[in-house]
Amino acid sequence: MLLGLSRCQKTPLSIYLAHQFALKVGNVPLELGCALPDEVFGVDPRRVFVLLAQPDFLVRTRRRRLEVAGSTGESVRMPPGRFSSEYASPAYVEEELAWVRALSARHPQFRCIDVTGIGVEEVAHDHVMTTLPRRPTPVEVALEALGCNFLLASAGGADDDLLARVRYCSDGLCLLAGRAREQIVGQPLEASSPAPRPPRSAPAPPRARPAPRLPRCQ
Repeated sequence: MLLGLSRCQKTPLSIYLAHQFALKVGNVPLELGCALPDEVFGVDPRRVFVLLAQPDFLVRTRRRRLEVAGSTGESVRMPPGRFSSEYASPAYVEEELAWVRALSARHPQFRCIDVTGIGVEEVAHDHVMTTLPRRPTPVEVALEALGCNFLLASAGGADDDLLARVRYCSDGLCLLAGRAREQIVGQPLEASSPAPRPPRSAPAPPRARPAPRLPRCQ
């Protein structure tokens, strides 16, 4: 879910993420003083990204947008009670950014990204995909529902990394290992296995029963 003010690269970034990574991306424009739609709170907050930019960058890009809009007859969208003449005003942009920062402070799990001078590809690879929590596959969800304790590992990645590394660890196995999932995922398989339990002592052999005594014949 991408949240951001006008001209903060929401649309090109959402298209790039959907095309390159096959993600379903929500594009939510932020408008000064307007409440967030309910759909935002139905998403894992770790998957919500707030796009910001420096004031002078926004002013420049919005002025270019107004030039294009004026030549095509297109109008810019403004919050109720605001005028399009304020769209590229430095004072209005500063007010918007302060409001967005206050909004982000109320939702600390939302991740903020400053897109000033950064290409869409760099934002996607370095700021979104590297922090996006991994979603379990349907098979993993089914195994979790069955109460199975398991981990998934595979080798690959860098050319010099031939170790099998953990890609996913179930909740039950995290409890057995006594570690958080973040401490296990990405580690070599040998280092991520739960500590072996000490062997149980061998049970004592059963005591031999005495043979039954037969009655003596008279």
